Amino acid sequence: MVAEELKFLVIEDDDFQREIIVDILGRLGAMKVTEARTGTEALNYLNDEKPNSIDIIL
Repeated sequence: MVAEELKFLVIEDDDFQREIIVDILGRLGAMKVTEARTGTEALNYLNDEKPNSIDIIL
């Protein structure tokens, strides 16, 4: 799989750090990046979406 096809979930409570990670992923070609500020927010997202909707969690 190439980065364009992978679906990322970035979980980070610090806005600056999360923006840097998302920026780096974008520069590497990632097209599908979802962001969460907390673990609870991430779990809610994962529970609401289809199973296996995320390939990599950072």
